[in-house]
Amino acid sequence: MLRRVADDRELAQMVVSAFSSDIGNRLDEMDLAITNRDLAAMCRIAHTVKGAASNVSADTLVTLARLIEAGAELGDWKYVVERVQDLKAGVTGYREVLRTRGWLPTNEEKPA
Repeated sequence: MLRRVADDRELAQMVVSAFSSDIGNRLDEMDLAITNRDLAAMCRIAHTVKGAASNVSADTLVTLARLIEAGAELGDWKYVVERVQDLKAGVTGYREVLRTRGWLPTNEEKPA
């Protein structure tokens, strides 16, 4: 990620912090899309998550969002729900790595 921002640690910190703050909202939107069985919304949200995760070089999250998007396009709710759970676990792990490496404060605790 630092390469993407020309080794500007302050900018990288801002991008990572914004992603971490926003991703919980996207996961909530995914839960609502599942509740409403709204495939179009799920595709849109997954696409947004895929781009945001790409911006912070969270490759595993990009892959999971891509899988959710594809599953929604196929109308496979069981697959989508399973991948959303995987994404939530991935976000939790990503945040923990960021905290461990000092990129997020340890008190930032909005669970996935």
